[in-house]
Amino acid sequence: GSVICRDIQNKVLGRYYYLPDPQEFEKFHNAGAHDIHCPEVVGKAAQWMTEIILEEGLLPQQKT
Repeated sequence: GSVICRDIQNKVLGRYYYLPDPQEFEKFHNAGAHDIHCPEVVGKAAQWMTEIILEEGLLPQQKT
């Protein structure tokens, strides 16, 4: 895996899009990037980090 956007685009979308180019950005958007793929990637990353934080006990204990 990677945290590099270009690498993630290649893995998930099958190619890299040069986002500063308006035509490339439109292709990226039309490929479902913002509707499906990016939210899915971010959601998975958030889930994995939450699991790691809880498993490793990285949250401070709350006083009751």
